[in-house]
Amino acid sequence: MLVVTYSEARQNFASVLDKSKNEGAVLVKRADGSVFRISPEATEVSPFAGIKTLFDIRHDDIMQALRETRVEIVEIWGIGKRDKLKIYKTVGDRLDESK
Repeated sequence: MLVVTYSEARQNFASVLDKSKNEGAVLVKRADGSVFRISPEATEVSPFAGIKTLFDIRHDDIMQALRETRVEIVEIWGIGKRDKLKIYKTVGDRLDESK
């Protein structure tokens, strides 16, 4: 962790903020011995915010694809038809609740 004096922090404030962002925190020490921590604020932004896709995919299409994938996995495992329908319905219900 970087420790700088108040004077250094004041003169190079932009670089101190950059170091804080990259390293997690920077300590600023005053002449009287007091120490302050500069750290970036946690954000509530999704890591996928602002990412564009090549295709315009609707929510319902994604949910249907997930349901079909779940059915294919059940068929690969070779579970009986009665169990397969029960699992498909359970998975489908859980997926529909996210709307």
